[in-house]
Amino acid sequence: MKTAFMTMDVESLYDAQCLTSFDIKYDKRFSMENNASLYIDLLDKYNIKGTFFTVSTSLNVVEDLLKKAAKNGHEIALHGLNHTSPFDITLEEFKKNTISAKKILEEKLETKVIGYRAPCFGITEEVVKIIQEAGLKYDSSHLNYSRQMKSGKISLTCFKRISSAIYRNKDFFEFALPKSHLLFSKVPIGGGSYIRLMDWGLYKKLFKNYVNTHDTFVFYAHPFEIAATKLPSLKGLPIYLKMYFSFFRRSYLKRLEWVINYLKDHDFEFLTMREYIEKNK
Repeated sequence: MKTAFMTMDVESLYDAQCLTSFDIKYDKRFSMENNASLYIDLLDKYNIKGTFFTVSTSLNVVEDLLKKAAKNGHEIALHGLNHTSPFDITLEEFKKNTISAKKILEEKLETKVIGYRAPCFGITEEVVKIIQEAGLKYDSSHLNYSRQMKSGKISLTCFKRISSAIYRNKDFFEFALPKSHLLFSKVPIGGGSYIRLMDWGLYKKLFKNYVNTHDTFVFYAHPFEIAATKLPSLKGLPIYLKMYFSFFRRSYLKRLEWVINYLKDHDFEFLTMREYIEKNK
């Protein structure tokens, strides 16, 4: 069986790691979590259920939207109490924050939370151990790409590989993010800014090469990227960061729809990560 997972990291524009060292003041009008509704609409158009890794502070903006999405069959998973990388706090703080955030999501959205994705993909073996202790059943943070700011990696030697990108250790699962060969390295192609900023012809080539040789694909998006919503003042940011936040947002949903249709045409089944685990207990 070939399986695709359509996910979103539900977070504010201001959660972007590259903004944290600049004096950009939070303004709820520009937080952009509401753009998640456009992603949900696209998934609903194709009768696809998505997995939404949610920062608990974002419920200030999208609590009603996500509660409705959960009742309609989409999955809510955890993306942290806030968008702080596990590398930036102690393990004790991380454990406390994870337990608290899980409780907040479950109580406010009235749904069971069993999954986790680390902010900035900042995963380690210690983090995996803590999220298991907190009652979570899977992680989807394994990117293993050194150019990703504050990202980490885990050893999968204790896991059994059950598909091209899914690993299992007893009752715990890891859903790895996809990378495709480019010259002498591998580059991420799972979505995010990679589908937005990479030359579209090159992205399609790398995507096709991956999908045609693998049986699992994990896609992720961020709310701020999927629509050309007005940006806040980015005064003081270097020009390359202004370009990063501005370029090709208008075409994001069109590119994403192409990805969905290609996966459908190649017989991928779309599931939430919870659904996959329930099918493979």
